[in-house]
Amino acid sequence: WDEVSAEIRAISKLKTHPRLSQVLHIEKCSMNTLIATPLCNFGDLSQASLKLFERDDFISTVAPILCRHITEGLVYLHDSRFAHRDIKPSNILIHLERNGTFSALLA
Repeated sequence: WDEVSAEIRAISKLKTHPRLSQVLHIEKCSMNTLIATPLCNFGDLSQASLKLFERDDFISTVAPILCRHITEGLVYLHDSRFAHRDIKPSNILIHLERNGTFSALLA
């Protein structure tokens, strides 16, 4: 819990950024810590990858946008003197906007 608590305190010091998932609520259970974030309706990258790869415009349109969003989030973290240390598909959340475009958030 001490490690998770320290990480949560560090995250809470960051200002809101459009490429970082916000922490809405934290709940400590007996063996786990649950962190509530805003819903990203396309799931995380590991869940969304098959649907995304099937799109005809994935390479030309979607992938560059998602890469730019992930990079923007990392640049903000690094400029704030934070290292993510756990970049993996399940920590990249994908949202399909109403206008049909995709966005990525770092969790």
